[in-house]
Formats: sequence, structure tokens, C-alpha cells
Amino acid sequence: MIKKYSLKNNGNTYISQHFQVKEFASPDSDDIYIDDKTISFLEKLFEYIPEISYIIVSSGYRTPGYSISIGGYSNDYHTKGMAVDFCAFNKNNQPIGWKIITTTCQSLGINGIGKIDDNYVHIDSREYSTRWWGDEQSGAIIGNWFDYSGLTTKYEKGWTKDEKGFYYSPDGITYYKNCWVVINKHWYYFNKEGYAVDGLQKIDGKYYFFAIKGKWICSCMRTDENGILKEWIVEE
Repeated sequence: MIKKYSLKNNGNTYISQHFQVKEFASPDSDDIYIDDKTISFLEKLFEYIPEISYIIVSSGYRTPGYSISIGGYSNDYHTKGMAVDFCAFNKNNQPIGWKIITTTCQSLGINGIGKIDDNYVHIDSREYSTRWWGDEQSGAIIGNWFDYSGLTTKYEKGWTKDEKGFYYSPDGITYYKNCWVVINKHWYYFNKEGYAVDGLQKIDGKYYFFAIKGKWICSCMRTDENGILKEWIVEE
């Protein structure tokens, strides 16, 4: 959902865990339009790429006039509040780089991805029917960011067990962290270190029980109306 904000009245308001309204302002307007879906994509990058410490937004919402003045278009996705240009940094204040960001964005199913330069990336929340993946420097249209970047995998895809427990990489580049995930129709929760939790856990004020059952690794269990533990699965 695209929401309208005021820089004067809402600038310091946090719209998610890591971002404030003012970070997405157009320099020539008090009005700011922001798509919740775009913010969700940015927040997921923190979950999927543990190395990210913070993200700097270089351009969010733009008025049509401002967009044209910096080489954009009067009706591009920035003018709709659906796009953001940004750079992600690690804890040492070094840029993560376009390769990890673009490949992760592809894994997240983002349909608008652009390489701006070696460090900055563009994403937007367009639909699949209008998908655009491109290199803004060379003008190349990208079919697959993994192939284009030449990035090799860092982890085994799927489940891996080490001395601390089980973690899961969907693409060999990143692993789930601090989030709920459905894998093979079963719910799992991964802690801030990226490990699937087990036993009784309190998450967002609610209690859940995770246990190894059959071939499933620490899958989530919950009680039914009779107080009997049942596997929490996603129905067909």
C-alpha cells in the first residue's frame, strides 16, 4: 500500500525497524509517498544478509519535476513512491557491494532491480509483468543477477548443521535470520544468529513449541482446540 506522509509532520516517524519517513523525501516537496512493499523489501535485506549493519537511502520519493531534473522520468517508480536507491554497509562502514545486494534481491522476488554503480542499487515494487533488471551504467538488461555478477555461493543450499544448530540458505548466498519461514509447508523460526530455534520459545509475546519430528528439523508445533500439539503446516 502506498501511503502519503508530510516531511514536516511525520519526518521523524519510523515506518519500520530501520527507516524513518524523512529518508525518502524529495528535496523539493513536503509530501512524501512510500510503498509499504518497498520498505518490506529493504527490511528483508537485513534478514537475508547478516553482514548488513545499516542502509543509506540516496533517493526515495521524487516529485515529477525533480525526477526529470536528475535524469529520471515524470512517471517513473520514484514518483509513485515505489522505488528506492540505496547503499548497504557492514559494521566496519564498508559497502556490501552490488553483487550481494542484487543477487539477494533476485532471491527475494523483486521485479525492479538496477545496478547504479559498484555500491548503489535501485529497487522498486513493480509487478512481474513489467519486470526490469538492468545495469544503469552499461545499459545491459540482466536475465539473471547470479550469472551477471559471477558471484559464487558461500553456503550449501538448503539445510546445514554446525556446532550451534541448523541454518538454511535458500540460494547459497544468504541465510534466513530473525524471521519466520515456510519450508516444505512447515513453519520454522530462525533467531538473530540464523539458527532454527527448538523447544519452547516466546516470539513477539506468544509462545510456540518447536520440535524435531520425523524428517522435519525443529518444525513449529502448536496446540489445537483440545490442547494437543499439532504440526503447524501450510495447507494445500
